Amino acid sequence: MIVPSHWWLSETFLTHRTSQKVISCVMEATLTNHKHIFVHAHAFAWGHHKPLVAFVSRILESRPEAIVTYFATTPVFSNIQNELARLGSAKYEIIKSRLNVIDISGPITDIQAPPQGFVPGYVALYKSEAVTCLSTGETISGLSPPTLAIIDPFCLYAVETVREVSKEVPILSWWTAPAGAGLRLLGPQSLGGISDPSLETPEGRAAMKAKILAGERIEYWTISLARLLSSTMNGALSRPCFRS
Repeated sequence: MIVPSHWWLSETFLTHRTSQKVISCVMEATLTNHKHIFVHAHAFAWGHHKPLVAFVSRILESRPEAIVTYFATTPVFSNIQNELARLGSAKYEIIKSRLNVIDISGPITDIQAPPQGFVPGYVALYKSEAVTCLSTGETISGLSPPTLAIIDPFCLYAVETVREVSKEVPILSWWTAPAGAGLRLLGPQSLGGISDPSLETPEGRAAMKAKILAGERIEYWTISLARLLSSTMNGALSRPCFRS
């Protein structure tokens, strides 16, 4: 099974049944003998991490053959650890030996630049070399290369690095957001969305897929932002996000 590199999920839609289906798809996308899942999200936005921590925990609870390496940054590292502690000691004991939360940034001085430790850290991880957590000083090494990457789409540097270093590793784009916001930005116009109308046709989707696979630059966000701004007035949407 090939996991699309642009698979958007909404926290609102992630019910127990849905999450189990997603977990099954994630595990099917990895190698059968060993499943090493690489995870990375926004360097500062805790809201991007909180539901992702829950999802990672569910994967590890459901699949004892899986391990997860979670590249974090100093601003969110302690929050991730605190969120894991909320699982309770019994649940955490089951998964902690297969979960590696690694601070790869240290103190961040430029909030617009990618974390400096990301690229060398991922290269080392892919080569089964040592990677050291800059918050705890603990080092992991000897892990098999990642077989799946779950990446926040706001971290384009991470997507580019994974594709450049490990072209065979499928990427699952993870974005948690209210259903209304997700549909508005990414949904079809029939549901009040501002996405490219051509994507509502099989031909349009095929053309976009070809562009993505060819590595062509896609000006989607610029177009969508312009449409969003043109449809707002005094901070209020001039048309509803949903249609009955």
